[in-house]
Amino acid sequence: MDAFAALIVLIAAILCGAFALAAVFYRRIRTLSTEVLERKNALRRTSKLLIDKNLELFDQNLRQQKQLESKEDFIGIVSHQLRTPATEVKWGLEALDREIRSHAGETELAYLKKLRTSVERMIHLIDSLVRLMNIEEGYRRLSIPPYEPDAVIRNAVEAARAKFADKRIGLTLTLAATGPTDAIDADSLDLVADNLIENAFQYTKDGGGIIVTTSLDEKGDFVCSVADTGIGISVEKQKTVFVKFQRSETAMRMNSGGMGLGLYLVKSIIDRHGGTVSFRTEEGKGTAFTFTLPAKRVLVAG
Repeated sequence: MDAFAALIVLIAAILCGAFALAAVFYRRIRTLSTEVLERKNALRRTSKLLIDKNLELFDQNLRQQKQLESKEDFIGIVSHQLRTPATEVKWGLEALDREIRSHAGETELAYLKKLRTSVERMIHLIDSLVRLMNIEEGYRRLSIPPYEPDAVIRNAVEAARAKFADKRIGLTLTLAATGPTDAIDADSLDLVADNLIENAFQYTKDGGGIIVTTSLDEKGDFVCSVADTGIGISVEKQKTVFVKFQRSETAMRMNSGGMGLGLYLVKSIIDRHGGTVSFRTEEGKGTAFTFTLPAKRVLVAG
């Protein structure tokens, strides 16, 4: 249960970090009006209750695990009981932002934005770790209706454009009409594409570019590449690119917000579907990740 243990440790740590950041935020807005302070204190109490409830649910899930008949049930419970309180905190922060925007100063609003970003990252981490648990436990649907993988890649690119709209980074998409596939489910393919594109944005500076392409190789296998003009990967870090929870010193300096799971997830998903993933990189010039999936569905036991 390495993935589950990681889920418990990481989410607990992020919850504590988010609550600590909330405390800092609350101290910063003491100069606001009494009405705003009352709202702040109410949110603080609500957030603490939600966090305490979240930690209580961790303990409950641990006790219930042995009683569940299948890992599928357990994964579903973890996903629901962890994500729901985090989402409620996010909604509460969004409501607070709307209410105090006309009263608060730029510094207070900046802290609120930082807190919202932390909660959003926590939700993303919960989703990613649950997907990781599914992968490591060999949880798969028995059949996949054929679909167009190019459409999934296009949607991932458009989502990235919206998410990183504030960055001055070019994003180019070239599709090759690869045709329908059942080699991988659409959700898993979307997770692979999302992580590769987000990774490219995180390590590409303003003024740079990202190119996403799809094609079919000589065997008819699906090929997708995500190339950027970013900072590249140092020689010493290339050996641990796909290792779980590994983050480079550059990533920490850039405050990319990742937990070192994205590329591990990419490789885990592609490996389990009988594909391959590789990269080419040059420090200071950029990196290109390429993954290949077989024309026919292949599931590799974990």
